[in-house]
Amino acid sequence: MYSRLLRDYPLELKTDNPRDWTFVPYEKSQNMSHIPARDCRVTLASAQSPDGVRGGDYAMAHLSEVAFWGDDDWSTAEKIVRTIAGSIPMEPETLVVMESTANGEGNYFHAEWMRAVNGQSDKVAVFVPWHEIEIYSRPVADEERASLIASLDDYERSLMLDLNVSLQHVAWYHDKRREYTSHYQMMAEYPSTAEEAFASSGQALFDVDRLGRISRTAAEGVTETHARLVSLIPGDGGKMSHLVALSGVGDGEVMLLDHWEIDGGLRQAVAVAEEMTRCHRAKMVLLCDETEKLGSCRWAMREAMRSGVPMLIFDEEDAIVELTPQLLTDMVDNLRDIIDRGRLRVCSDEVVDQLRTARRSRTRGLNLRGRGLLTTCLAMAHLLAESADNVTLNPVDFY
Repeated sequence: MYSRLLRDYPLELKTDNPRDWTFVPYEKSQNMSHIPARDCRVTLASAQSPDGVRGGDYAMAHLSEVAFWGDDDWSTAEKIVRTIAGSIPMEPETLVVMESTANGEGNYFHAEWMRAVNGQSDKVAVFVPWHEIEIYSRPVADEERASLIASLDDYERSLMLDLNVSLQHVAWYHDKRREYTSHYQMMAEYPSTAEEAFASSGQALFDVDRLGRISRTAAEGVTETHARLVSLIPGDGGKMSHLVALSGVGDGEVMLLDHWEIDGGLRQAVAVAEEMTRCHRAKMVLLCDETEKLGSCRWAMREAMRSGVPMLIFDEEDAIVELTPQLLTDMVDNLRDIIDRGRLRVCSDEVVDQLRTARRSRTRGLNLRGRGLLTTCLAMAHLLAESADNVTLNPVDFY
């Protein structure tokens, strides 16, 4: 791409000898090229091997397809960007650009995009919709206009009314749309807004149409008999908050009643769990989605027992369910079946939104934005606690 850019550089800007406007190896380096006319060096490196650019003296960095760096591993992508951007001085005529097609929400690139949108970043958010690209349009004959407009659906009309997309572009979209079974699939390839790009890309875990039919219920209308389980999921002490979730079973439905993010110490989270179990006569279980958090789980369990919080079981080894990627996948499959059968009820639209944006990660099994999806997976445990007071909860039970 950089060779093409240099080849198509405007002739009026190419001064001196034309032969000096080509890439030549720089001091026999394999990943560094030199443009003699500008005395400019361009270094190319792969996200799989970013150390090749360490220690360089760069003025600009172009980071391409960042949403796919580290195979959805947030910390890996962040480390790569830090390695490169740390070489760019904060001086005039320096630049750092991060560009990418979207790869769902909940990853490093999406977080950086939201920081830019909210004015919290040093970068400016720029989205290029499909209808700003000239090739995605076709001529519309006068005799075709009336029939074309009549054939447009509500979404296609909204492109013209809300986004001021020309009829020529909408005509192309209308024709191209016939290749896809839904607008959601079309949005993944040709998003009209940044929100569409992030929400429709990646490998979605749950069917969007079925999620729209999930039953809602007001939390204050739920009786105490519905509350069965309080789940405590420790955060990592850094970016993640601790999470407490209240759930149960009623009228043949799995119910996610409420959840709270608790910043600060685990003792505060245990105190919230204690209040929930007191008010709703529920039992508490601890869950852990990363191996390094098992120690925090055991600390929280001992603190809960000291505080008199009723536990689902009292064996130190079995009271902690380690949510490995494989186990999470099995739980999600079970949850997907419950959603498909219309047996899931929630009290928060936020949880439905997090289910909608959940994606599968190639390296960690699941790509979760926050902890909302995780709490919904816990609905599997409600079925175990529906009628028994002493239930032994272990990973096998989730199958």
